[in-house]
This record gives sequence, structure tokens and C-alpha cells, in this order.
Amino acid sequence: MIRKSALKNIRYNPKYIAAEDYKLWVDLAKNGVQFANLQEPLLKYNFHEKNIGKTHFEIQQKNTKKIKKEFIAFYLNGNNEDFKILFYYLMFKLRLRHKIKGLLQNLW
Repeated sequence: MIRKSALKNIRYNPKYIAAEDYKLWVDLAKNGVQFANLQEPLLKYNFHEKNIGKTHFEIQQKNTKKIKKEFIAFYLNGNNEDFKILFYYLMFKLRLRHKIKGLLQNLW
């Protein structure tokens, strides 16, 4: 469910085959739209062999990765200082964890 006013000039982008929904939500977030989680289920979703995630898996994964890169680039290019701090902190923690894991493996 989404308010019509939240969409403004944001629309589905057909360039992101099998990931149009994801791109729409990311674009909404980049434009400052706030999200909420409703506790009451509003629909029932059936998984089956003809779901886009199964029939177009490779292209969906490729486009999802592309969207994530664009999202990170958007924020790292000065669009949100809090995001930059969090991103660099997480990258530092991941590198540190990787180094510690390597050290521990060398000890055993």
C-alpha cells in the first residue's frame, strides 16, 4: 500500500527487468519517502514455478546488484552523511573481521 502523493514523478523503470518493484522502492527511499510496516497482512502471496524470481532469476539478480550499487553510490556521493558514516563503519568492521578470521585460521 502506498500513498499516491509519495510517487510524485517516481515510476516503474522498465530498464530493470524482473526488478522493477525493487527499483521503485529504492527510488522512493532515495527521495525521502518514509516506510512503515503494517502488522496486519493485506495480501496472500503464492509461490510457484512461474514466479519472476524463478523464471528470470539471472537477470533479476543482475539488476538487483545494479540497483544496490546505484543506491550506495547515491549516498556516498554526499547525499546523506549518516549513511556514509554507517557504510564506512560497516566496511571497517567487515575488513577487521576478515583479518581476525585469517589470523585465527593461521593459528590453528
